[in-house]
Amino acid sequence: MGVRIRLARFGRKHSPFYRIWVMDSRRARNGKFIEQVGTYNPLPSAVDNMKEVRLQKQRIEYWLSQGAQPTASVARLLGDAGIIPPHVPRVSGNQGVKKADRSFSTVTEGGVRRLPTGFATSTPPSPLHRWLRDAMAWRRR
Repeated sequence: MGVRIRLARFGRKHSPFYRIWVMDSRRARNGKFIEQVGTYNPLPSAVDNMKEVRLQKQRIEYWLSQGAQPTASVARLLGDAGIIPPHVPRVSGNQGVKKADRSFSTVTEGGVRRLPTGFATSTPPSPLHRWLRDAMAWRRR
């Protein structure tokens, strides 16, 4: 049985409220749970303009030691609380670089991208590709 620590959504329309549950990974999002270990209110409060997260640190550490895997959103909350190491987002090497300034693995001379020798520059589409292209064009009508 794979145990997950995940969010279960409550509240009404446009005002979500989440409970942090430990549950079997095969169960539905709001299905039967094993234990509730916290709550998360993503809407800032009117008093101090802060989002509210309440966690039972000892119980969460116990379930993590038993092999429970947090979902990505719960892992972010636990990382912010200092229970687990914070998640570092991956940054692409080309992020923030204009397309014209990006380097390619092929050799460029005078701003012209040259293809390696033996590389077919124009191959006719296969019958399957033509069929898919025509089918997608038909669906767009």
